[in-house]
Amino acid sequence: MTVGGPLVVHAHKVYTLKVFALFCDLKEESEFYRAIEVVQGKHYVAEHYDLNRVQRWCKGKYEVEVVERGGKYICECGLFEHFGLPCSHILRVMISTGVQQIPGDMILQRWTKQARHLLPEELAQYKKDNPALMAQTYKHSSLMLKALHLVEMGDSNAESHTIAMQILDNGLESLHEVAKKKDGLGLGHPQAEVQVPILDGDQMDNFPERAPKRKKERGRPSNKRPKAGHEKLSRRPRFCSVCRSNKHTIQNCLARDPATKKATNM
Repeated sequence: MTVGGPLVVHAHKVYTLKVFALFCDLKEESEFYRAIEVVQGKHYVAEHYDLNRVQRWCKGKYEVEVVERGGKYICECGLFEHFGLPCSHILRVMISTGVQQIPGDMILQRWTKQARHLLPEELAQYKKDNPALMAQTYKHSSLMLKALHLVEMGDSNAESHTIAMQILDNGLESLHEVAKKKDGLGLGHPQAEVQVPILDGDQMDNFPERAPKRKKERGRPSNKRPKAGHEKLSRRPRFCSVCRSNKHTIQNCLARDPATKKATNM
């Protein structure tokens, strides 16, 4: 539920959610000001309640002019002219004078929820609810809408029917030669099967869309390390601790005395 007075409720109905959040921030900032009437109904001054808390680079008083009998407000801060939203000083004057809705001249069309629905005639086809944009083939849908509109107008009376038939005959004659060339994207065009060529290894290396080879990283590759026996690969060579031969181990070494388990002098 939206609360905060008539201005906030009206802003919630008009503005988008993002702009409405900015409007609420300005409305909250306006609570620190009071409106002083200089000329009744025409000139006001929005003054900060505590001028000592206002920073040096910021003014504490702003003059607000009411023009066109409340149809527009002009503040010397220039926020509306720069951004398109009424500033906190204008909002304080509106609230103090009992204004319940934002004037139409102070509502920028681009910030409203209906910004995309109100388009000029040449851009009307790009409306959000246009069914042609949702169709798979835009050309067919747009032509169908125009044709239905022509049929509806041509069916009004006998004279309009004659004019519509002349338009159709002239259009068909003009398109007879141009429409012979098919681009394959029409709704009634047969979809040609794409032939994928089979390439050998040499041709694949020269294929322009092939992914580039990965850059060689620094250091020894992980697949070049010595493999242990439990990895079911070739076992590492073992050496005899007596004669350092790789043909046998200490248990089968001829230079070892079986009684003393020490190396013998050979």
